[in-house]
Parts: sequence; structure tokens; C-alpha cells
Amino acid sequence: MMLEAFNRTYLTQREKVQKAAKSLTEAVRSPDASRLNNLRQSTSVTFNKQLQKLTDTPFLKTRDKLSFVLGVFLMIVIEFVILRAPTYFGHLYVALAFPLLTWRFFAYHKIKAHYFMLDFCYFVQLLALTFILFVPQDKSFFKMFFGLANGPLLGAIVLWQNRIVFHDIDKITSLYIHLMPSLLSFCVRWYDPTMWIDAAVEETSIYWTDIGVMMLFYTLWQVLYLIKTELLDRKKLESDPAIITSARYLSSRRPHPVYQAMKAKGIHSGQVALTLFQFCFTFSTLLLVNFMFQYFWAHVFAVLGSLLCAAWFGACYYFEEFAVRYTERLEKKMRAKQEVPKEEPNATSFTPARRSFILFLVYFAFTTACTTGLLHLTIWT
Repeated sequence: MMLEAFNRTYLTQREKVQKAAKSLTEAVRSPDASRLNNLRQSTSVTFNKQLQKLTDTPFLKTRDKLSFVLGVFLMIVIEFVILRAPTYFGHLYVALAFPLLTWRFFAYHKIKAHYFMLDFCYFVQLLALTFILFVPQDKSFFKMFFGLANGPLLGAIVLWQNRIVFHDIDKITSLYIHLMPSLLSFCVRWYDPTMWIDAAVEETSIYWTDIGVMMLFYTLWQVLYLIKTELLDRKKLESDPAIITSARYLSSRRPHPVYQAMKAKGIHSGQVALTLFQFCFTFSTLLLVNFMFQYFWAHVFAVLGSLLCAAWFGACYYFEEFAVRYTERLEKKMRAKQEVPKEEPNATSFTPARRSFILFLVYFAFTTACTTGLLHLTIWT
């Protein structure tokens, strides 16, 4: 009986599809333009109705609920892997990195904020992926990655106030970018016996020369970043003030206390202020990484301290800002949906985003190869 019912349903749906295909073929072949226009209008109306369903408030709330569930689930999975299978944390890192970073690029490109992905924290993601996929037993490379992951990136959680806000996939991704490299280094440093069983004494400490290598890598990234934003893309950025970079965001969109303090000292350029501050911040945080590299509990307290700060910032957000901002965000999305004129779907509407995505991948690959290759030739050999 179930098979007969399935066959009847299948035949019915097939007839509907065949009739629709026949109608579409006749409309295209028919010289009657009005019939083709009617078909185009009906298709456009159907598309707009489906689009409206995806932008209505109930759907937006459901999406946020699913994001909350996903955020909680990911934290449980991460905790389980660290406690029960730390040697497989690299697999989890790779599995999360590609979808989250790809989603972030296209989400940021939509609001013209994709230049954020040229920041240093994303290059540390590339270092992590390079270590996992290509040089998993290279101790010199790992020491550089360890310092950068537990120095400037871990400190950035506190500095930029990353928050544990489970319903917001953007905030969870920001926390992931700054926290996951440290967790990866934690698992490799303390739970990978093949990495350290025959390690020499000098390989289990971070010396001034190692900090110099880290700062050299950071400086190379900074030079390439300035070449990209101040030379290669200067005209593009000047012609479109809506494009958001870190310097623009911290100096005009949402002035950071650091920028305001440096502005009071006479430094008015957002890029100059950001460059000077980041260099000093990176160097100062690297001074502490040797304690984490040598002492298990120092590393534990550093990671837990940053995580507790993120939890505190998330609690402040939920109890002080969430209700007002969430309602405003829903209203803003509804107004934007009403103000945008309804247009027919365009298959090439995401071409600029795809093109920018490919260009960014090429830039990331080139700069990572240049920096790590130069360090390998000049220092590690």
C-alpha cells in the first residue's frame, strides 16, 4: 500500500513537472511576447514571495535560534575533543575553519567589510592550517605559531572584547578566530607525545631569538598589508568610503579608546595609530608566551582567563544591549527589505564577491608563502 501511494504521488508530481516544462517551452518558442512576459512576471512574483518569507521576522528569529543551538553544540564538541581526543583537534580545526571563514568572507563582502579579513588574526589561521596540513612535526614553525596564537591573538579577545553570544554566528566566528589557534597549540604542546618525546632542551623553551622571528613575521605581514591597502587598493578605497577597514572602523565608524588616546597625543591618522599600537601590543604580549610554553598551568590560566573575559563580555551584551539591539536589528532588516526595489533574480549578482574571494585567496597564499619561505631560508636553515 505504501509503495502504491508513493507511485501515485510520483506520477502526479511528474505530470506537473512535464506540464510546466511544456508550458515554458511553448512560451519561449511562441512569437507572442505577452505570454512570455506573463510567465516571467509569475516567476518573479514567486521568487519575491519566497524571498519575503526568508526575510520576515519569524524566519530571522528561527535562524538566530538555530545559530544559538549550533554555537552551544560546537562548544560541546570542542570541549569533548580537548578532553577525550586532543590529538585529533587539528582535524576539528580544519573542519571548522574552511566553512566559517568562507561564510565570513561573503557575509562581510555584502556589507563591504571584507578588508577586515586582511588583518593579522586571519594570517595566524593560515599558519595554523599550514602547520596542521604540511609541517605537523616542525618544532621551529610550531614555536612561532605558538607565540603568535597565545600572544597577540589571545590578548585580542580582551582588547577587542570578543563575546560569547551563541545566537550571533558573526560574534562566535570572531571568538573562534582568536581562541581556536590557542586551543590548537595547547593540544599539540601538552598532548602530542610524538612531538616532544625526543625534543632537545632548547626546543622546549621560547628564547629572544624566537620572539625576534615572531616579530619579523608580524612585520612582514604589516608591510604586505600596507602595500595592499595603501598602494595597490588605494584608489579603490578612496573612491568608495563605504568600504570598511580596521583603520576606518576604529577611527570613524566606532572610535576605539586606543585611537582616542593616541589622537589626544597628536596622532590623527587612523592607520598610523593602528599600526603603532598593534606593533607595541604584539611585542608586549609575546613577552609572556615563554611561561605558557614551559608551564602547563600558566597556559591553562591564560586560556581560561581569556575565555572568562569573553563570557563576561557576552553576559554584558545580553543583559545590557541585547534586547534593544536585537529589536533594532530586526526592524532595520525589515526596512531594508521594504526599501530595496523588487528585481528579477540575477544569476551574476555574486560575481564581484566571487572575484574578490579568489583575489583574496591568491593574496593570502602569496603572502603566506613569501613570509614563511623567507623565514625558512634566512633563519630556520
